[in-house]
Amino acid sequence: MRHIISFLSFTMEQNTERSAAMKTFAIVGFVALIIFLVWLAVAIVSFLPSAFSSLASLADSIYNRQNTSELVVSTEANIVANGDTFTINWTNVKQPGTYTFSYVCDSGVSVDIRFPANQITAVPCGETIELGDSISSLEVMVQAERLRFTDVAYAI
Repeated sequence: MRHIISFLSFTMEQNTERSAAMKTFAIVGFVALIIFLVWLAVAIVSFLPSAFSSLASLADSIYNRQNTSELVVSTEANIVANGDTFTINWTNVKQPGTYTFSYVCDSGVSVDIRFPANQITAVPCGETIELGDSISSLEVMVQAERLRFTDVAYAI
């Protein structure tokens, strides 16, 4: 009977050591799992803004694939000295048709444009000059005989 008791005590010691090792591994594994989950959450949160930005960019590019119907006109300067040239630029509207230039009549004001092929062309007051469909900028020279400051309204 003595022999059986010592065998039982040896088995209990072995189970106690195994149980302590399992608890240690469980704690280390749990801590490692918590660290991994925190790292994963930080990685996902840092990735989300760029993912949403990419999706927004993709949606914007799909939305803007439609034909542009709005003409955006810009000039390099709003105030120009008498007789100086300035450039009018506009966006290319992706629709069939041609661009034209005209200006509103004002006494003592004359307008010249550099068109076609860099020739200076006088634009008669109130008339429309056809520019074609491939031009997206135009050089303009305005001369006023009487007034120092004159507003010239033009249309593309």
